[in-house]
Amino acid sequence: MNNRQIIILLITTFVVIIYLNIPANKKWLENRILSFAEEIATQTEHMKLEERKEIRWQSSYTAIVTITDFIKKQDKSDPLVLLPPQSYYKKIDARILIPEPVVCYYFTGLKTTTIKCKDVYKATGCLIHNGKEFIYQPLKDSTEVSKVIEIYKNT
Repeated sequence: MNNRQIIILLITTFVVIIYLNIPANKKWLENRILSFAEEIATQTEHMKLEERKEIRWQSSYTAIVTITDFIKKQDKSDPLVLLPPQSYYKKIDARILIPEPVVCYYFTGLKTTTIKCKDVYKATGCLIHNGKEFIYQPLKDSTEVSKVIEIYKNT
């Protein structure tokens, strides 16, 4: 190695050390990279795909999987489910996180829509809170969809 390569190596090493000592980067290094040796034992206990999905995406995944299982038992066709907006969940104080339609489809294959989507009036079912829990309500036509949208907005 010549002097130029040694100097570049030292400068690069120095820059990397400084970069990894910035508090945010140091926290990332400790939590994501250096913790691997400690976490490998617990990770090998959860080798099934469904377990890993539940661990990674937590409540939003389990919520939409539960909803999908219930809907597919009730509705044998290929439903398009109208999901409430986040403001609806906040108003009824539901501690549930339902992902956006694209993520719902990615997680479970369930086609969903929201009141802001173009295909909202093609919905064949919806989720409504009856005071205790969410229930799946089949929808017959666009007038019922309009009524559900009003419920979502006014609740």
